[in-house]
Amino acid sequence: MLRSRLTLLLCSLLLLSSSSVAQKGKKTPFTLRQVPDQWAELRNVPEVVAEQPCENWAWAAGIETILRKENVPLDQKFWIDKLNGGAVCLPSPGGLEDLSRAINGDYQLPDGRKFKLAARTIAGAPTSTDSLIVPLAMKRPYILWWKQHAYIVRGALWNEYIYPNGQKQLEMKEISLIDPFESGDKRYVKFLTDKHDSKDIGGIFEVIVTPVEDVSQWTN
Repeated sequence: MLRSRLTLLLCSLLLLSSSSVAQKGKKTPFTLRQVPDQWAELRNVPEVVAEQPCENWAWAAGIETILRKENVPLDQKFWIDKLNGGAVCLPSPGGLEDLSRAINGDYQLPDGRKFKLAARTIAGAPTSTDSLIVPLAMKRPYILWWKQHAYIVRGALWNEYIYPNGQKQLEMKEISLIDPFESGDKRYVKFLTDKHDSKDIGGIFEVIVTPVEDVSQWTN
């Protein structure tokens, strides 16, 4: 489990530090400060429900959710057409590389706005909590695959441990998710590290939106 892996790493660091102190003959006990239940949450995440109960539509609804948060109105139908060539129902949207290729590129909206989209992916369960927390700190929702289903990550809860030298270690406790197949309160679910298996996490899919300034006006 993700929590077990992080806890094992934390214990190993404690043992190494204690051993080092003992070898130097110091009697000062090792101190570790805990800051429990740190929380990051995105507010006002758009409610986008997959138009068909199919995994490729769940992914597309997730992309629409991410882009709506960035004020980019490219809906799930746009991505289904771009990826699948039509409104088909599939048990999987495809591999991370195929999905990245479908996303990456330059786009222009009818109102003239231009922007670049770039996918950032992690295959399997992340080995660092930073990849789970940093997008939330940047106010960006992202997709997490859990049991081969695309969920939107909207929050995380973790414990923070601070060493005497200022180094920090994070222990993830839960990941707050949105299910694109559901609406209302039913869409909210949680991945609990002390209950669920990290082996069921298939990866992370993030989309970075970069506005592009129209420089043609400067060429006159």
